[in-house]
Amino acid sequence: MSKEKAIRIGYLAGTSYCGSTMMALLTNSHPQISSVGEACLNRALQRKGGKDYQCSCGKNLSECAFWNEVFRAVHEKGFELSAKNWTYDYRYKNPILHKLLTLYPSIPQYRAFQELIGVLFPGHLKRIEHIQRVNVAFVRSVLDLTKSEVFFDTSKALMRLSFLLENPEFDVRVVRIIRDVRAFASSGLKRGEPLTRAAEHWRNYQQGAHYLTASMAEDKVMILRYEDLCKNPSQALQGVYRFLGLEDYDPPEAVDWNNHHIIGNSIRLRDQLKVRLDESWRTKLSKAELDTVLKIAGRINTSLGYTD
Repeated sequence: MSKEKAIRIGYLAGTSYCGSTMMALLTNSHPQISSVGEACLNRALQRKGGKDYQCSCGKNLSECAFWNEVFRAVHEKGFELSAKNWTYDYRYKNPILHKLLTLYPSIPQYRAFQELIGVLFPGHLKRIEHIQRVNVAFVRSVLDLTKSEVFFDTSKALMRLSFLLENPEFDVRVVRIIRDVRAFASSGLKRGEPLTRAAEHWRNYQQGAHYLTASMAEDKVMILRYEDLCKNPSQALQGVYRFLGLEDYDPPEAVDWNNHHIIGNSIRLRDQLKVRLDESWRTKLSKAELDTVLKIAGRINTSLGYTD
């Protein structure tokens, strides 16, 4: 570990459609926090070379002054990084290698199998060690550029979190953002995803997140309910700020995306963000559909406080 103080990282762990892009924007509004949203483009976009991908400021990444400054700073630290080459992404671009080695499973036995494969293939371990160093260079570059104290990563992926937790250069604090499985499944249904698949995905993610954070110190993990964030953003965010060891700050009621440099969900391209709670699932899902979802994930949903 270097002699420099460990870098404080807030990591948002949660399923898709849990408000992660919204959290990136809201936390980035705090003067002591810097967030770029999801740390890397998704694998499909990376395979396309990030072509025509827009930063929330409205410019393509290759033309965005902020991102080009970050790329330059990382290059000066001795690592390659560009809009076409996200060298701090732990994931393999090859789908088979990704599934085998860099997709976090909810089954403990499969995690043990992944660790064994890693030991048997030293090239994999060397690759991870290199990516760990690039992540340090990337995060330090963003914090130096923005003069911030905390990097807030809303990537959500559990495998990325597991690697960050292993990096001695980082002081990682995890914000587990949770959303009622019924709301999550209803949101999936609107996108054409079967209710059962959505409920199983939510259940598996929560199981993995619990396993990954169970051994962490209590003061390094907090649970944030999506519903509480939407009902009272200021109160919820003040709790996050204190959890990250920062001063209180009143978040703005409306935020202009163009003043930020966020990647992730397409809502980053809207003119402004206003927080609102969507509970349409209460009327859109039939009793039979609700029963189906709760049969799959109801026990965990109840354990997380969703009882009504």
